[in-house]
Amino acid sequence: MLDVNNITGVRIAMRMLEFFYRDVPWNRSLWSPGLRVQILELLESSEAVQAGALHLAALQHFCGVVLPVAANDQGVGDSRAKAVVNSALKGKLIYRSADYYSMEMLAQDLGQNYLARWSRHLQSTTTPSVERAARSIAAHLLDLGFDSDFLHQWWTYRILHEGGTKGLAELIDEAHALAQAQPKEWDVLVAFEALPTRGGVPEGWLDSRSVRAWLESNGFSVEGVRQNGGLEMSVTARDPYAAVSVVRERLDAVSARIALGLTGRLRPYNRIWIRNQPRPFDLFRIRHRAEIHSLRKEHQLYSIAEESSLLDSAIALLQPVNGGNLSAAISGAWAAIEALLHSPGDGDRVTAGDRLATIVACSFPRAELTAISHNLDATSPLGAKVAAINENKAKAREVAAAIQNCDPIQTSRPIDEASLERIRRIAASPSNGLNDVEGHLAAAFRRLYRSRNLILHWGRVGGDLRHACLRTTAPLVGAGMDRIAHSWLIEGLHPLGLASRARASLSSIKPGSANLVDLLE
Repeated sequence: MLDVNNITGVRIAMRMLEFFYRDVPWNRSLWSPGLRVQILELLESSEAVQAGALHLAALQHFCGVVLPVAANDQGVGDSRAKAVVNSALKGKLIYRSADYYSMEMLAQDLGQNYLARWSRHLQSTTTPSVERAARSIAAHLLDLGFDSDFLHQWWTYRILHEGGTKGLAELIDEAHALAQAQPKEWDVLVAFEALPTRGGVPEGWLDSRSVRAWLESNGFSVEGVRQNGGLEMSVTARDPYAAVSVVRERLDAVSARIALGLTGRLRPYNRIWIRNQPRPFDLFRIRHRAEIHSLRKEHQLYSIAEESSLLDSAIALLQPVNGGNLSAAISGAWAAIEALLHSPGDGDRVTAGDRLATIVACSFPRAELTAISHNLDATSPLGAKVAAINENKAKAREVAAAIQNCDPIQTSRPIDEASLERIRRIAASPSNGLNDVEGHLAAAFRRLYRSRNLILHWGRVGGDLRHACLRTTAPLVGAGMDRIAHSWLIEGLHPLGLASRARASLSSIKPGSANLVDLLE
């Protein structure tokens, strides 16, 4: 288990664990892929510019975003490697130019040595940046194709339950070894409630009796399993959870063909079985959460008007994010943003994403303060005071006031200490702090816009880069839509009006943290 005497190491490890939690709140999630994937995105964008599917200005803007990330990343290498990155990203990064191949080689190198370098850095320094280290390492592992559920279990065991005591650098070495292992072959069985057979049956098809025999021979219960046949297939993936995702994508592709080629519908059973795994897995679990809580809080879940509103249209466009096809989810998410926040006279449609970034940035402090308020040490004076308050906004205001007055704040978990430090920095210099948050959010929404364009204008409908895009941006889109829905339902305020209010708040905010709770009010 992890050495608990190194407080910084504990904070990094717990922050990583939070990133691996499938239901991590949007304000504490990863907002961008790791450096390796960002470089691969640059290379793809360079090719897209050559093909006429992307504007050169979009590529150059993206280079400007990645450059400071690479310059401050301990996994890149020595000063010579960073000089190569600096030279390449300050140029035009022309497809198949010398700079292009330099960046391609760097991406390959990061795949092999990134975590090893981070391990050496953590071993050699006593003051690493908690947030940067945790984000860089966690994003890299997720980008390699490991499922968040698998990583959460693996990392929980390593830091909390494994015998012996290890420093964080040693555990990152173990993560490096995990990353270097080759993906495995997984034998999977998918059962179907219905499958149209007029076009034949797929290779590996088993009738219902054979499905039952497969389950029993592999030690699975058949109780309650109602099926009319199944499909045995072999998939390559990093872990069993990731294997389920691969199967889901294959079934999506087959379902699309059936919908267009036959009259009928593919109806897979909700459980999926993998040989040598102790239990079945859920096939239809939601992986990319975009949550609009205002619909529940304002009792609008079942309120369907005769004529659809602008908000209804945006919700319909956003729906594929929580369970639809990957390309439809990305395209629908951006269409929802544009429907709400594109303004006549905008020079560039990406401005809609920048407006959403402003709205979400104004939501960030309150989300963090609310989370802290629910995880205070109940025996502390502030904890007892906040526990007696019922309303979340009032709880958040109390914590904000304590920060402003420099009162002692004791949290119940190490992970909340890291969150508290983030808010303290913003409270000390709100303009700089929130502008930085807004910049990261704008980069995330521009990634979504770029991915949408590559899908619609270039046919790039799948792949790891699209997965990384949706994984990081979906919760942020949901957070923005939640604030838009709240203002729409409570005040009747148009999304562009909310964006204007958010911009005014960021422009006028002064030091003193109490007003951080009310930036969108």
